[in-house]
Amino acid sequence: ERSEKQQLAGWRSDRDRVSKTRAAPGLWSGVDGPANAGRGVVVGVIDSGIWPDNPSFAGIPAGQAALARRYPGFTVSCGSAEQWAASDCNDKLVTGRYFVEGFGAENIAGSEYLSPRDGSGHGSHTAAIAAGNAGVSVQINDQDFGKIFGMAPGAGLAVYKACWVAPDPDDDGCTTADTIMAIDQAVSDGVDVLNYSISVDPVDPSHPADPLTDAVEVAFLNASAAGVFISTPSGDDGPRPGTVTHQSPWVTTVAAVSQQSYRGTVTLGDGTRVQGAMVSNQRVGSTRLVYAGDVGSQSASDGQAQRCFPGALDASLVDKAIVVCDRGAIARVAKSQAVNRAGGSAMILVNRSPGSTDADLHSVPTVHVDHAGAAAIKRYLARSLTPSAAIAPARDEQAGARTIADFSGRGPATGSAGDVLKPDLAANGVSVLAAVAPPSNFGRLWDLYSGTSMSAPAVAGLAAMLAARHSDWSAAALKSALTTTAMSLAVRGGRLAQGAGVVSPQRMLDPGLVYDAGLPGWLGYLRGRGVSYGAHQQGPAVAGEDLNLPSISLGSLVGTDRVTRTVTNVSGSNETYVARINGVRGVDVSVTPSSLRLAPGDSAEFTVSFSARKRARYEQFAAGSLTWRGSEGHRVTSPIVVRPQYLRAPDEVTAPRSALSTHVMARAG
Repeated sequence: ERSEKQQLAGWRSDRDRVSKTRAAPGLWSGVDGPANAGRGVVVGVIDSGIWPDNPSFAGIPAGQAALARRYPGFTVSCGSAEQWAASDCNDKLVTGRYFVEGFGAENIAGSEYLSPRDGSGHGSHTAAIAAGNAGVSVQINDQDFGKIFGMAPGAGLAVYKACWVAPDPDDDGCTTADTIMAIDQAVSDGVDVLNYSISVDPVDPSHPADPLTDAVEVAFLNASAAGVFISTPSGDDGPRPGTVTHQSPWVTTVAAVSQQSYRGTVTLGDGTRVQGAMVSNQRVGSTRLVYAGDVGSQSASDGQAQRCFPGALDASLVDKAIVVCDRGAIARVAKSQAVNRAGGSAMILVNRSPGSTDADLHSVPTVHVDHAGAAAIKRYLARSLTPSAAIAPARDEQAGARTIADFSGRGPATGSAGDVLKPDLAANGVSVLAAVAPPSNFGRLWDLYSGTSMSAPAVAGLAAMLAARHSDWSAAALKSALTTTAMSLAVRGGRLAQGAGVVSPQRMLDPGLVYDAGLPGWLGYLRGRGVSYGAHQQGPAVAGEDLNLPSISLGSLVGTDRVTRTVTNVSGSNETYVARINGVRGVDVSVTPSSLRLAPGDSAEFTVSFSARKRARYEQFAAGSLTWRGSEGHRVTSPIVVRPQYLRAPDEVTAPRSALSTHVMARAG
């Protein structure tokens, strides 16, 4: 038996969906450069370990005394284990631990390391995004990719390996027993920020009925109460509504943004141009074009040939052609390997249904096109007697618009009946170039991965940068600053896809006001949901919409309702704020009081009232925002989502079998 605890599945699915971490203009201007971004802060990473030899993790050897001075309050640990020495740690990589009791050491693959050393690449990738070194030069297969940067290059990294490679890839993953031990150890060690790029499908029958009582979420509750900021992925099971993971209000849940900066163009023989994702800088001139399903080997099934399985293509039919391969069933990079072995000159990877397009490091020049582009290419193949195509990189063209990736988990948060907005934020999560483990990544030190696993560490790094500036802030205050200064994107799904939007690294450092929260409110929230929590069973219950969050969500607005919030002035000056409501179609929204005058450190409570109009779109979420506009220039914006309903009634009614009738509490609008 692997473990009596639940094995998490999101690690495998996140990795299967494998932008470069570049320095955005002015990213560190507010903290005097990358060396100070996160300085003195330790980012914990619970994942598959780390490849310490990667330049993203290079540092100066330092003893415990020196590390204690640089990272006060943190306990350093870096013992010896398989392919791991104490000397692998330095002033960047300050701790390496591993947890395998739940997974079982006897269940790991022969290629895996019984140590903090990374056996898959996923953990190295997330660690580098969060706090990898600045200005690391990357070259892959003689192609120059410039320099990459972690979000908080000045922060230290503490690695807690709890995810393992098994002999059968379907058994790869992380057990709850190991991840909880890792969380508790990270808190005990004294990390300031924790990244947890692991998730499960919230609609999976094996997942707990109430995601808030999941053992991992309870461990996160304790960690947050101890002051640790926790960044988690929204999951990779979108775009269905209700697929967001990590729905607890005490963590920050991050969606994945797609902005294709690696692009290429397919030019068909009739002049039609189709754009997609492309990493290679190699052009392939006009060449014979074939569909993989038409050039399959005799031993391959139609499905295997169409999807370019290894050995499924007939080399005599492929010879030097550009091959069109359907996405699905096997890894994308395995398809280009099959094309290369069959003698193909390039590949066009096509989506059979709507989905993401991913820039991967392929064995032959490859363009990955979406469902619409695939249809155009296949129509051309069907009508042309001598089909041909050319492909070329389109790096000089403007990068595509930012959208939320199709795979990114969406709200509403089913665990709170929509009364807590999830996801909270969004960050780049498609085709991100960062460090990996060479043994499982074709010998490369770097690779492009996609997934909300990649977006979560970006926010973890930004939180580390913020924590270094405001070391006395709580985890909730850090989350508030990130949320209320974020930039909303014009995307399908709106707030339920992106939360507050994309973090603004400059504005987050000086948010003006914060919505603070802590253990009493979170325990009250659990009590309101009928969950007891050990000795902490006293105190009033708190409804989800009344938690002091930097967002407002009403999963069921029947007639009228109101919520309360408290803000605290964290700026250094007196300031007057005036409330402004934007959007929320079909719902009247008012704020009382509508203006606040706050001195530094002062707090004030206000109420937001909602009333659904007769012409509201019932049973649908309406989105908008509340912005407190400060006299000193601060803009403090909270996203709002509201679902007007005609009737509110319990989903289930319980009564004795002998009862002929029972009372049901319901409310009509």
